[in-house]
Amino acid sequence: MTLYSHSRLGTFESCPYKYKLRYIDRVEVEDFETVETFLGSLVHEVLEKLYKDLLNGKENNLEELLEFYEQEWERQCSPDIIVVKEGFTPENYREVGRQCLRDYYDQHHPFTDGKTVGIEERILIDLDESGRYKLQGYMDRLVDKGAGVYEIHDYKTSSRLPTQADADKDQQLALYQLAVQEMWPDVKEVRLAWHYLRFGKMIVSTRTAEQLEELRQETIEAIQTIEAATEFEPVKSVLCGWCEYKPICPLWVHLHRIEDLPPEEVATEDGVTLVDRLVQLQATGKECEEQIQQVKEAIAAYGENKGASVVFGTMHQAKITKSSGVRYPGTGDPSREELDRILKEGGKWEEVSVLNTRSLPKALEEGVFGGKLEKQIEAFGEEYETTSVRLSKRKDLEE
Repeated sequence: MTLYSHSRLGTFESCPYKYKLRYIDRVEVEDFETVETFLGSLVHEVLEKLYKDLLNGKENNLEELLEFYEQEWERQCSPDIIVVKEGFTPENYREVGRQCLRDYYDQHHPFTDGKTVGIEERILIDLDESGRYKLQGYMDRLVDKGAGVYEIHDYKTSSRLPTQADADKDQQLALYQLAVQEMWPDVKEVRLAWHYLRFGKMIVSTRTAEQLEELRQETIEAIQTIEAATEFEPVKSVLCGWCEYKPICPLWVHLHRIEDLPPEEVATEDGVTLVDRLVQLQATGKECEEQIQQVKEAIAAYGENKGASVVFGTMHQAKITKSSGVRYPGTGDPSREELDRILKEGGKWEEVSVLNTRSLPKALEEGVFGGKLEKQIEAFGEEYETTSVRLSKRKDLEE
């Protein structure tokens, strides 16, 4: 039985290829940490200390918390931490952390609004009665407000403040609510609370029983989709810039390769040369169609050899797409007449005559024909695999 988490499900949703590398193939790559991630972790650590010390009878003043923050920044901050935003340094983010802690302390001192009953607590959620589908997670803080009211608190240091509508659609804390309702039998109401520390804002949301049940079913379906998957295609998005697998991803492996070359060697690299040649040929028109096809085939072969689905030129990129399926006889094919005859004799001609042959596989999958007729039609099918190469301007040069 696989134990899932909200982040694991989110990885598959954002990029199935990354999911495969991380959770199925367990590919180990050189990991890196961004300064945003480091800042978030350290601020969480300071707030964890604040509330754990309170549970043990010690109230830290603001100066003590900031001193702890400074000490841990000096101890943990590494030169390898990546700053993505141009013109910023780790020291800029360090000051952001200080201000987040000052604002939080001033707003919530003396920290008597409810009883903390869980800090960084691991939870396990049974999504179905049989225990087949399980989800784990960690709550930043769980608070008992009394009279059966509980609050799940989550701390964010992100630079974007979401709307109330965004919070009302959030799934992570809502899933944690399922666990809280199982853990504490006196629960009458659960509030989901996000602290956006840079803005000094707390956003609160609630869920109905109907919404939670719908979320439970959606999560089970998401797990079933993952477990039934056979194809794990990479997806290009803004998240690629923070992905540790980017150097080995088919979408980026060629760019990574040429970025490691000395500048004077980039223009003569085989893949770059092929893409630049294709750009020149396509600009000349159809009279070079044969040469264009030859270069496309060479680019496809290069991509196959290098494990790249995108090959980069100087100013353009070539995307290589493979497709496969089952092809049925089309108009003009000698066997099409026989296929039409079988459909008419089977009494299905009126239902499918408006379909083109590319729709036949879908009709077969949906069981339109059934039984003997289905087997007769399938006999006309021919498996195929095609590769296409499409040029476009390099997007990375525009970013």
